[in-house]
Amino acid sequence: MKNRIGCQTLLRKEVSRFLKVAIQTVFSPLISTLLYVAIFGLPMQTAFKEVHGVPYLAFLVPGLIMMGVINNAFQNPSSSLMIAKYNNTINEILMLPLSAMEKVVAYVGGGMFRGLLVGFVIWICVLPFVHLPLAHPFLVILVALLVSAIFSAFGIIAGVWARDFDQMAVLNNFLLTPAIFLGGVFYSIHNLPGWVSKVSLFNPIFYMIDGLRFGFIGQSDVSPVLSLGVLFALLLVNVFFSWRVFVTGWRLQQ
Repeated sequence: MKNRIGCQTLLRKEVSRFLKVAIQTVFSPLISTLLYVAIFGLPMQTAFKEVHGVPYLAFLVPGLIMMGVINNAFQNPSSSLMIAKYNNTINEILMLPLSAMEKVVAYVGGGMFRGLLVGFVIWICVLPFVHLPLAHPFLVILVALLVSAIFSAFGIIAGVWARDFDQMAVLNNFLLTPAIFLGGVFYSIHNLPGWVSKVSLFNPIFYMIDGLRFGFIGQSDVSPVLSLGVLFALLLVNVFFSWRVFVTGWRLQQ
């Protein structure tokens, strides 16, 4: 890394940008998660006593944590680049004396910080409501790091691809949100009909939720090795394309 100071400066800018509005960026997803726990978790726990040998609420919480990590890691770089394009300040980013990879590192780092912070806050705040084991702490950290990096890089791609906030809303509402909800946040795919459970295996977010769940409760629907393999592959693909965005200036020079 040739311009470490410049990269660190851009990273600090991305972090300070969302911390200035922490009520919206950190505490808002926390409130949403607590509502999920109150509306879905507590009532459903009486209907489903146990899933994978643990109380339903302990099964549910890792999925909610992952949902917070994904959404916030994605939103940080995507919203930052969208605002820069909307305010016509994107040229300032392009003119920074930073390489394409240094820009990727800064934006991905900012997204990871926000995603991991939200996930950690959610975890701390749900502990009074549920006894959540920590079967494999290293795996929990590794999966959280990988997923936050994947969606931070994807946020760069999405923020550049979307020409306006309407297109970004379409991406969120019709792709990302359904993929998260159908990724096994609220259920085990073993409880689904045969063909539906097989279709779920093509949803990459399923492996993220399942991998984090295994780290917490020690039980999963598929092998954690498979989940990690999928995550590493997705990370390489997303980082490569986010790097290409800054190398080529695709949809940035308008």
